[in-house]
Amino acid sequence: AAPASYLDATLARFYGVSGSQGATFEKVTWSPGERAGLLTQGALLAMLAGPVDTSPVKRGVFVLEHVLCSEIPPPPPEVEAMPPAPDPKRSTRERLEALTSPAACQGCHGVINPVGYLFERFDAVGRMRSKEANGATVDARGEVTDAGDASGAHEGAVALAHQLADSGTVRACYARQWFRFGLGRLEDAADACTLERLDERFGAARGELRALMLALIESDAFLYRRTDD
Repeated sequence: AAPASYLDATLARFYGVSGSQGATFEKVTWSPGERAGLLTQGALLAMLAGPVDTSPVKRGVFVLEHVLCSEIPPPPPEVEAMPPAPDPKRSTRERLEALTSPAACQGCHGVINPVGYLFERFDAVGRMRSKEANGATVDARGEVTDAGDASGAHEGAVALAHQLADSGTVRACYARQWFRFGLGRLEDAADACTLERLDERFGAARGELRALMLALIESDAFLYRRTDD
């Protein structure tokens, strides 16, 4: 949830920042409530959107799966794969709520959508906005549920980023993601102790990445491979 970034002239124009940025990168502090860390960077927001419109579903799923390590099941087979044509007079939020209102959808979208709505102040390429292209007013209220100390209702992605930055649930997920990357596989039941130790070492080091990496490469899971017998 860093309150600053490094911009050159091109990025400064993209973010709408005035100043003396040139070919080199300079530190720029964001205005309060404007942006906060990775989750509000234009590159990530653009990746988690459509060519023209935002995608609260993509953005919500990213936070749930990659930041909170939540498991989201695939859509049930009876769900219509092709959504209807969007109503140009409605906001993205209104269209998505209408599309995912059936009970068969709400099992997942009741959790996904409220997280994705928190990013609606950013358009499809990550620029800030207060209205959509059709003039609809942006509503960035949302909520994270069933995520331990990361749970809570917010307005906007900046408030979400600060909540996640102080979360033990997020810290444990971060350690879990490094485990998956370092070992090239998903964890199983036998890895529970390793994951617990990684989280403990990472927490004791106050989130220092080097401590987490050392804990990972010193673990039995990294050093040894189990045989079938």
